[in-house]
Parts: sequence; C-alpha cells; structure tokens
Amino acid sequence: MVKDRRLPRIKKHILAGKEIQAGDRAIHPIIEVLVMAAGDDLLGFRSRPIALLIIEPGGEYAFSLEGEQMAVDEIYRLASSLKDIGQCPPTEQ
Repeated sequence: MVKDRRLPRIKKHILAGKEIQAGDRAIHPIIEVLVMAAGDDLLGFRSRPIALLIIEPGGEYAFSLEGEQMAVDEIYRLASSLKDIGQCPPTEQ
C-alpha cells in the first residue's frame, strides 16, 4: 500500500515552556502543540497552554488550565523534559 503524502496528518506535542520565577517559586507552563502537515509542507499549527507545574520549597503541584484535576505525575508523563528539574523521583514505567 502506497501512502499518499498529500493527505494531511496531525501530530500532537506536549512541551514545557520557559521557566518563570516568582519569588521562591518556579512556574513551568505546559503547552500542547498540534501540527498539521502534508508531506514536507507545514499546513498550520495550534498551540495552547494546558497546565502549570509549580515548584516551591515546600513541594510541587500541578494546576490544570482546562478545569480538570491534574496530578504532578501526569505533568511529568506529558512533558518528559521536566523530569530532571522536579523534586519527585521519576515514576517507574
């Protein structure tokens, strides 16, 4: 079966934005990026913030911007680039 490279495809990426310092707190925005491409052509993209990871001396917590509860472990699973900076040990896979 030959794949038609002209058909658009959508890829979803979850990225950690630039760290924001607020006193003793470090705030990491978590961003969802949807990319639509056909072959080597970029057709468009959409990005939106979906959560915040907040790290402070007393601990860390996650805050969903979509109105849902979100655990810190879920943030680390979605945005794996944050695993090195958190206070919690990475979860076993």
